[in-house]
Amino acid sequence: MHKTEPETNESTPKMNVAMASMIVPELLERGNYKKWSIFMKNYLVSQDLWVVLTHEGSLAPKFRCFIPTGISKREWRRKAAAALHAIQISCGAEKFNRIKNCYYAIDAWHELKKLNAEEKSKIDNSEEEEEEEEEEKEEDGDDDDDDDDDDDDDYDYDEIPNDDDDDDVETSKITAANMIVPELLGRDNYENWSIYMRIYLVSQDLWDVVTLIMPDSGLYTKEWIKKDASALHAIQISCGARKLALIRRAKSAKNAWNTLQSAAKKEWSQIDDERDIAYWFRIIGLPPLSLSHPLIFAAMFWFLRSSRLTYISH
Repeated sequence: MHKTEPETNESTPKMNVAMASMIVPELLERGNYKKWSIFMKNYLVSQDLWVVLTHEGSLAPKFRCFIPTGISKREWRRKAAAALHAIQISCGAEKFNRIKNCYYAIDAWHELKKLNAEEKSKIDNSEEEEEEEEEEKEEDGDDDDDDDDDDDDDYDYDEIPNDDDDDDVETSKITAANMIVPELLGRDNYENWSIYMRIYLVSQDLWDVVTLIMPDSGLYTKEWIKKDASALHAIQISCGARKLALIRRAKSAKNAWNTLQSAAKKEWSQIDDERDIAYWFRIIGLPPLSLSHPLIFAAMFWFLRSSRLTYISH
């Protein structure tokens, strides 16, 4: 079988950013493998391409050219090429160079997973070495400041965005989301975002996987699983960093939708509390304070204590 190798030009991945953003919100680089792999799998399932990796992975390397029954040779080759292309085009330059000669999608997938494990191991080892060096310095009383080496492997693989993280991302990373919603889901735009998202899902005949508990047949058919993956992918790719952290492990579109809805209700409640407190502070002539400010807690404690004493006295 003749093997057509991908283009070896190192500039290729850079030119593919716009195309890749239709699949994943950001190219695969060091430090984002977990999120990338979730997006990629959802995309492959939604396009009915995950079956390629499942089939190839079930065969020994020398038998991966075997085509499963029930599908034409031409159609299988198209699906296999589409799966491999999606993985390759969604990688940054460094990762692309590691898989550019892979002929099967499953080989590229395994290579990227292996590379991620190697990078994590490097980071763990480097952290242990740094700890040992610090201990030696403390024992020797060496307080000299050494210049820190620039370590490209200094990434947090399990990073969860916190409240201080900005939901804004580069324009190239939200191209896909812009075809669904005008802006990524952040802290204060859930109402508008949900309207756009619902209309999009309805237009793509995907809304039923969010609203229905189970298909009419009571069975999760191949078509239903594909629709669910498509809806989940659309929801995830349209979220900012903080909201994505809430649903990146969601097993279904319905679960992701309900999680985001619950989070929005909690945020609305907190915003209402903050507005009420700010209003009363303005009435009594005090400057506005954050809900987490010590004076707020003191005022709330005093109010609750006063209410309790009043109740007891009656």
